[in-house]
Amino acid sequence: MNVPPPIIASNYRSIGKNTSVGRADLTVTKWRFTFKGCLWHREGDREWVNFPSREWTDQDGNRRFSNLGEFVNDVDARRFQEAALAAIRQIAALKPQRLSPGSAAAAKATRLTACRACRAGTS
Repeated sequence: MNVPPPIIASNYRSIGKNTSVGRADLTVTKWRFTFKGCLWHREGDREWVNFPSREWTDQDGNRRFSNLGEFVNDVDARRFQEAALAAIRQIAALKPQRLSPGSAAAAKATRLTACRACRAGTS
């Protein structure tokens, strides 16, 4: 019998800004419930997934975020984080990276595409 993974990631989009690596929907298969728009963060050696949150502005005009939910105990929170990170890393590995137009990687990709076109006689 095939056992589905505890969490499946879908609709992944790369972000690459500040600590945000990407955004994905995470489905907890046992619950048949999907958390839409979870954020994958990385800072140094630390990685984590945040549930969607509500943004608000405090009295000084600063942006703040409120959690819409949380785990009751640390063991469940840790298990969710491990499964969510595994799922989101897997889908991120399947998606091609978006390259910023001026980056060295984008220039290399452009050169490779041009070389392939020359070899194929389509340039």
